[in-house]
This record gives sequence, structure tokens and C-alpha cells, in this order.
Amino acid sequence: MRFSTSVLLRSSACTLALFLPAQVATAQDAAQGTVDWSGNYVGLGADVANAGVAWSTDYGGAYGGELDAAPFLSFGRNWQNGNVVYGLEGVIVGPGYEGEAEVEEPTDYRGFYDWGWTGSIRGRVGIASGSLMTYAVGGLTVGELELIGCEGVPCFDQDYTIYAKETVVGMNLGFGAEYALSPKSSLRAEYLYTAFPSVFSEENESGEFTEPGELSTDAHTLRFSWNYMLGEGRGSSVEAGLGAANRDWTGAYVGGFALGGLIVDDALNPFYESNRAYKTAGAAGLAAGYNWQRGNFVFGAVVDVATGGLESDSYWGDDYRKEQEWDWLATIRGRAGITTGDLLLYTTAGVAAADMYIGVCDSVDVDDRGLPCDPSDLDAIYEGTNVGLTAGFGAEMAMSERLSLFGEYSFVGFPNQRGDKESDGSDGDIADHTTAAHFVKFGANYSFGQGRAMSGDPLHNWSGTYAGAIVEPRLQYLSTSGGYGGGTGSDLTTPAGLVVGHNWQTGSVVLGIEGDITAGADETRFEYFDGDYVNASEWNWTSTIRARAGIATGKALLYATGGVAVGDITGWACYSTDCADPSDDDVSTEFDETLFGITAGIGVEYAFSDSISGTMEYRYVGFPSEMGNEVDGSGIEADFTNYTQGVRIGVNYSF
Repeated sequence: MRFSTSVLLRSSACTLALFLPAQVATAQDAAQGTVDWSGNYVGLGADVANAGVAWSTDYGGAYGGELDAAPFLSFGRNWQNGNVVYGLEGVIVGPGYEGEAEVEEPTDYRGFYDWGWTGSIRGRVGIASGSLMTYAVGGLTVGELELIGCEGVPCFDQDYTIYAKETVVGMNLGFGAEYALSPKSSLRAEYLYTAFPSVFSEENESGEFTEPGELSTDAHTLRFSWNYMLGEGRGSSVEAGLGAANRDWTGAYVGGFALGGLIVDDALNPFYESNRAYKTAGAAGLAAGYNWQRGNFVFGAVVDVATGGLESDSYWGDDYRKEQEWDWLATIRGRAGITTGDLLLYTTAGVAAADMYIGVCDSVDVDDRGLPCDPSDLDAIYEGTNVGLTAGFGAEMAMSERLSLFGEYSFVGFPNQRGDKESDGSDGDIADHTTAAHFVKFGANYSFGQGRAMSGDPLHNWSGTYAGAIVEPRLQYLSTSGGYGGGTGSDLTTPAGLVVGHNWQTGSVVLGIEGDITAGADETRFEYFDGDYVNASEWNWTSTIRARAGIATGKALLYATGGVAVGDITGWACYSTDCADPSDDDVSTEFDETLFGITAGIGVEYAFSDSISGTMEYRYVGFPSEMGNEVDGSGIEADFTNYTQGVRIGVNYSF
């Protein structure tokens, strides 16, 4: 269903109002007890999700969806050791998200999704101080999914329709903040990403064989809930504020890890057809890094390399197939977080590079599906080292003075790369390839540092109004639905902007509201059919209004943020010949609208002085699909879907 943006705005405003205390003390009131979160609880809440579907048929398919809402019930248990909180939680969502992406003409090309229900089992780990807990969460989601891709009118029980209704196991990852209102009740706000591996289908809803294809779905969700503590309720823990004795993370370390998750492939056949597939992948790797520490604030740099198992293949239509392999994946990242006791909770961002081989072909025998393309059949091949962005968040726990274990989520994304070679290296057809991945890492590090230390810097006062400047290196995505063409492309761009906000602080708990505006993003553009067909969009400006909730320690603040995004975006597509901008005569469909969506992030802010601070933040911004109008009687109205994953770096001045 279409979700009202006014409801979304009212929901965010009400949630923020509930979070803000009526009376606020200053940072000097640091003798603040920490809530004991131990025990069982139940919760009731609602999701606001930017969900989507990807489908692939003979003549089209892409990715798109809508903003939607769904209720949920949760139940869980927390364990607490000082300021460190561990938990296990189950969540049941339903009725779930539903929506579509479509092309109105020349025939009805549509993708539908309906999450009848989903159930999740998740682990949580967080840091508590005062009445607030900031945490990371992740686990498995099981969903009863109904997915449809079609290229006929109507879109049910027809030839050229692929249909699947299956119970699928996927992944969920997120972060959030929970605020205790009383010994028995609390409010929670959370960002959650949920994705499922692609489902194969070769039948329509009537069970008749049509053509092979793959169907995929995912969702970026803002989750709001009220939790009720069972038993005697919460009390105050023995610890006051953040623990005094903390591990000293300073020094060099080395480690090993395993990673697993979903590679998100977007391939364009050199002709009309497109494909997106979510494929499971895994690898192992080595890492080396160095940490510096100031009181409870830890920052550093890390380099890692992984290899083995980073590959995928998929096929669609009667004879189209894509093959992809990452020979290796390397990242160079900054890390910044806060520590209490033996736990480090952090955010991370940097540069990713992968040695890739990607190609598509159109001569696969359907009976041989599951086998890779014959190398002689590949067209529009890209082969080389692709450089992109990575960002995420994680938790690391010291098991001894030298050994620590960590878990980490990372988004890895790369800009479009042009495939223009045949398998034998000769000039071939032209098509752009886009690829990304959502990975979970688990590993162990061996430290050459000192082991334990005492916390240092006095608590910084974050209360008051501030303003600042930001730059936002990000991968900017565009998906257009099928018909005469479609697919997904991404480009690396770095807009800049201004931010203004206000914080309220009680002890080490910091709550706030923040608004920003950015401009200067480059165009997102991808091409196919030997470069003649063009799909493009431009983010003229983007603004967000968000709540922030975080825990301060010394001069550092670890926070989660989420709210409403507004963007002035122009999109266009040319399905006849090359065109440079939306004013060209050959444009087939276009839109120029102010869109409303959602945004969420997790970040760290550090005070360099009483007035100046710096921030590093992982950020998602997404908008629902928007229909482009036909131009000059082209007869084409196609959906455009725009979203970003990236990093935000800023400097703030506090008044």
C-alpha cells in the first residue's frame, strides 16, 4: 500500500517528543545511576519500511517499491554486566510489507512483493548509561514471501509471468537506542536492514511453465516500539555512568575472520533485459590495524583482505545469464567508537577494492541451469580492479589482555563499470554492471597493546545548539523498471552541505534533533544496447530531519539517528538514442519531483575543544519509487527508484 508521508512525519515527531525528558541536567551532573536492563520483556510496535522487489523476465525487470507500515510483536531477554548489555530477541511482523514497481506502457511490466509475515531471531549487544542503551543487533529472518514479475496485462495467470510463494530464510542487521521511561517500560527506535536470497521461478500463478527468472526482495526499516518489563522491573545497577576500569585498546593488532552475506548483482544484457539477484557468498581473510585511545574513546585504522567464495551467477528469460566473481576483496577503513569494561562498540568506513570478472550471455540451455556460462558465450565483459566504498558498525569484546572477538556488519558497494569485451578479448557489446554486498564478519584479533587502563577525560557537555558543515562520500543508486529497458546503476559522488541541531543532556545520555541539507551530487547514469539507451537521475538537493540518541564518555559521543528524508530529484530515460540530459528531444520518460523517504545512521562525534567537534557517520537515505511521465507521446511511464549508502564526515561548532 502507499504510505502517507504526513503519517511518517507525525510518527517521527511523536517519537522524538517521547524521547526528550521534561527536565534536563548538565553534563556536570555525572553521578548518574545506570538502569539495570536485565530480565524478560515483551514489546509492541510498528515498522515504517522502504521495501522493494527485483524481478527479471525476457523483456525487463529491475528494482523498486514503496513506503509501507506493519505492526510487530517482540519478546526477549537481556543480561547485563556493568554497562554492557547482551540480549536475545524474537520478533513477529505481520501483516507485512506489500507494494510494486511498474511500467505503464507499452505493456504492463510489473514486479509485486507481499511479505505475509516475518519472524526474526536476533542477538543484541549494547552499552548502557543512565536511562539509555545504544546497541547493535543482527540475526536471521524467516518470511512467507509472495513475489511476482510479469510482462503482460493483467499481471496474473498469464504467460510471461513468474510467480513464487515460499518461506525463505534471510538476514537482518541494524542498530538503535532504547530509553527507560520507568522501571517497567521503555521506548525504542531502531534502523533495520532485512534481505532474502533470490527465489527461482519458472511458472505463473496457475503453475504453468512460462520462463525462468529470479525474484528478490529487501527492506530498509525504521522501527518504533514500546517495551514492557516482566517480573519486578528494572533497578539501578551498581555501576554509575560508564565503568572506570576499561581495556586499553591502544596499539597494533592482527587478526583473522570469516565473512558471509549477500552479494547484490545488477546486470544489464547488452540488449533490453536486466537482472538483479541476491546471492549468498562467503570468504575468509586476514586483517591488521592500529588503535589510539583517549579515555573511553577509541579510534584507529584497519586493513583487511578476503578471498574465496565471492562469486554468483543467475539467469533469466529463455537464454540470458550473468556470471560474476570477485577474486579478492580488500578494504582500508577508519574505526571510531567508545569502550566500557571489555566491550568496544564502533562505526567504520573507508575504501573498498575488488578484483572482478563480470559478464553476461544469451545462449544458455535452460536444462543446464546451475552451470556457469561457457566462456565463449559471454558478452559485455568487465574485468579489472573496481574501487568503491565500505561502511558499517560492529562490536569487539576482549577475552584476555591480548585476545578479542568481534562481529561486524559492512556494506560494500561499487560504481558502474562498463562491460565492452567478448570472452576472447575482442570488442563486444556494451552494458554497465553494478555490484554491492551486505556482509557479516566474525573474527578474532591478537593485540600487541597494553591490556587495561583507567578512563580519562572529564565528560564533555553536549547540551545546546550547534551548526556545522558536512561532506558525504556515497554510492548513489538508480533503478528503473522494465518495458523497453531498465536496470540498476550506481555512481560514486560527494555532495556537501550544512547541518544544524540541538542537544539535551542528562549525565552521559544525550538526546537531540538535527536537520541538514546537501547539494552538489553528481548524476547517476547507466547505459546498455551498445550505449544508445540511457537511464539517469540527479539529486538536486536532499534534506533530512532526524532524532539523535547517544551515550557520551569523556569527549566522545556514540549515537544512533533516524528520521525523514526529503529530496528534489530529476530522473529521465531515453529508449531510442543517446541523450545527455532531460531536455533532449529523445527523452522517453521523465520526472522532477520532491520526494519523501526515510534515513538512518550510526556515528561517533568527538569534541576537539569546548566549541568544535568532528563526526563520522554511516548513513542510508532511501525514497520509494516514483513514476516518470511519458514525453512527446512515447507511451512509456516507468518507475524510478533512488537511494544511497555512504559515509558522512563533518565539523560542528557549538553555541
